[in-house]
Amino acid sequence: MKSTRRTQALAAGISLIVMAIAAVFSYGYVLGSIEVQGDPAATYDQLIHHDALFRTSLVGWLLIFVTDLIVTVSLYLFFRETRKGLSLATATLRLVYTIILGIALIKLFSLLSPLNEKGIDAIQAGNQVLAALDSFGTIWSVGLIIFGLHLLGLGTLGLLDRKVPNIFPYLLFFAGVGYLVVHVSKTLIGLPENTVNTMETILMAPMALGEILLAIWLIVKGGK
Repeated sequence: MKSTRRTQALAAGISLIVMAIAAVFSYGYVLGSIEVQGDPAATYDQLIHHDALFRTSLVGWLLIFVTDLIVTVSLYLFFRETRKGLSLATATLRLVYTIILGIALIKLFSLLSPLNEKGIDAIQAGNQVLAALDSFGTIWSVGLIIFGLHLLGLGTLGLLDRKVPNIFPYLLFFAGVGYLVVHVSKTLIGLPENTVNTMETILMAPMALGEILLAIWLIVKGGK
C-alpha cells in the first residue's frame, strides 16, 4: 500500500513540474510574444514571425492537458484514504477544469488555419487571430474559477492528512482564493483589463508557489 501511494505521489509531483515548465513556455513566453493589443496586422505578423515557436507551444499545451489528467487521477488516489468523498469532489473539479481547458485549446489550434493559408489579408487574419486569442482567454478564465475551487478542496485534504506539512495547505488556500479573485473579477464582474492584469501580476508568483512546493514535497517525501 505504501509503495502504491509513493507511485501516486511521484506521478502527481512529476506531472505538476512538467506542467509548470510547459505553461511557462507555452503561455508565459509564446502567447506573450504574439498578441499585440488593438493591432490585428501586427498580431498576425507576430504569429507568422513566430510560426515554428507557436506550433511548438501547441505541443506544450497538449502536454499540459495530458499531465493535468494524470494529476487529477493521481491526487485523487493519493488522498482517497484521507477523505474519499472530498478527494473525489476535488478531483471532479480538476477534471471539469481540464475539460474546459481542452475546449479553450480548440481556439488556439484554430490559429493554424491563418498560418497555413497563403495570400490572406493581414488585417482580416489579424482580427481572426485576436478573436481566437480572446475566446481562448475567456474560456480558460472560466475554467480557472473551477481550478480555484479545486485548490481549496486540495488544501482541505492537505490539512486533513497529517503527513502533509501544514504550510502546503495554506499556500493552496491562498492560491485558490487568488484564482477566484482574479478570474471572477475578469469573467463575471468584468473589471478593466489593466486592473485584472495588475492583480494577476501581483498574485501570480504566490498562486503558483502552492502547487510547485506541493509537487516538490510529493516527489521527495510523498507516500514514504
